[in-house]
Amino acid sequence: MPDSIPSSPPVISQPLPECVEHDFIGVVYALHAAGDILRATEQIVDHPDDLLNTGQFAQCNEVLRQVDVEKLSGPVIVAFLGITRVASGQLPARAEFCNKARTKLTAEIGRERAVRLLQAYA
Repeated sequence: MPDSIPSSPPVISQPLPECVEHDFIGVVYALHAAGDILRATEQIVDHPDDLLNTGQFAQCNEVLRQVDVEKLSGPVIVAFLGITRVASGQLPARAEFCNKARTKLTAEIGRERAVRLLQAYA
């Protein structure tokens, strides 16, 4: 293997700012801003999934209501949609989140690609 290709993905070892240590959305924003999309999506998969599995639909709904899709990229937005899809009927804020996601993704990747991407998650 050539020396220029890393054998594993880079790891961001900088600690998160103290102000977002226990704030789920703040952690997602911080990881995303640091370019650590994988860890940001892992947080999204873990936290809302835990809320849904324990019947905390109101808390999960509040997370969706508070997330600013303008601060996130497509993969992170899709992670929110994917993990909450099964409980969409119990998450009224999800419809608005989907609308915001559609608008953001349409601006980033074009209407046709955004519609195709969101079909599986909306």
